[in-house]
Amino acid sequence: MEAALCAHPAVSEAGVVASPDRNALRAFVTVAPGAAAAVAEIRAQAAALLPSYALPDHIEIRDGFARTSTGKIDRKALAAEVT
Repeated sequence: MEAALCAHPAVSEAGVVASPDRNALRAFVTVAPGAAAAVAEIRAQAAALLPSYALPDHIEIRDGFARTSTGKIDRKALAAEVT
């Protein structure tokens, strides 16, 4: 899913987490500096690459991600935002 979201030329990073009840997927993306993208454009790009059941229910564009001590996206912090 994250690779499909990053396939949009303006998206630099993506993280996807499931809702606590596992009934929905929520995606968070960052946009490359100087680029612009609308959520609808990102969703359309992902829809061309993913089956419908794998599309995130919600996509949020943000400035950056919380990071772990090793520099990776902190998925626990993202999951905490979904609850």
